[in-house]
Amino acid sequence: MKHSMKKFLTAKTTVLGIVLAAAMVSGISAQAREPNPMWEMRRTVVMPFGQHRVTLEAPLGMCFLDESQYLEGAMIKHMRKLGHSSDGGQLVAMFADCDELEKFTQGPRLAAQTMPGLEPPDTSLNYQGTISWLAPKLGRAPIALPEYLDMREPTFRDDMKKSLGNQYKKLGGSQSMKVSDNYATKLLMGAPDQYIFDDKATRTDTGISIGYSAEFESEYQKHVQRGAVGTTMLRHFPVQVSLSSSGKKPKSLDKVHATLDKFMMQIAGYNP
Repeated sequence: MKHSMKKFLTAKTTVLGIVLAAAMVSGISAQAREPNPMWEMRRTVVMPFGQHRVTLEAPLGMCFLDESQYLEGAMIKHMRKLGHSSDGGQLVAMFADCDELEKFTQGPRLAAQTMPGLEPPDTSLNYQGTISWLAPKLGRAPIALPEYLDMREPTFRDDMKKSLGNQYKKLGGSQSMKVSDNYATKLLMGAPDQYIFDDKATRTDTGISIGYSAEFESEYQKHVQRGAVGTTMLRHFPVQVSLSSSGKKPKSLDKVHATLDKFMMQIAGYNP
């Protein structure tokens, strides 16, 4: 059992610290939109974990990306490929601000209608999160949640800093995912030394988390990011959860961190 749990402890994901931005080759004029209630239906998903099923509900105002939709599915697959490594961590779900996600999905259509010389609208996913299944090949953890948290807590901060460094080596600070001839999604991140982590991980009854913030330049633009990453278990399956806010007016670190802790408490409660 100790050998199996060591594998759970060393499993890591590589979605920490990424800023997602949609870039158009040519400009697009911004268009007014009416709120679409359809996106509220994206708040809850049920998905398989091995022979079990788990229920997930996104934080208020956020919606899950739908892998069956071309652009959203391409994003998930690209992020999953980026995070793939021999430790077996697997991205299973992404969620984002519902309004931002709606604008993001319109990107290719708007790009095709663009008029030269116009400033494109911001279709970035500035407020977004992920859920990753740690070591799916090992299945369910043979211990209860409190014991799992006891094992993760002492090294969690160092584990996340190491994971960030590994992620930067893969991403190189910037990576582009081409969707069409005139539309691409960019993944940006700063160097590891530009991220400031909380001095100590936060522990609740249902999870362990650490907050971080960063300021960095990419492609001659300044980026500010505040985020948090944590771990809990869903039906005894260890998962890692991240949430980040960037853009011109990022949410405060306290708010992002509190939202993540509440989110982990919620999904752990749904899936004891």
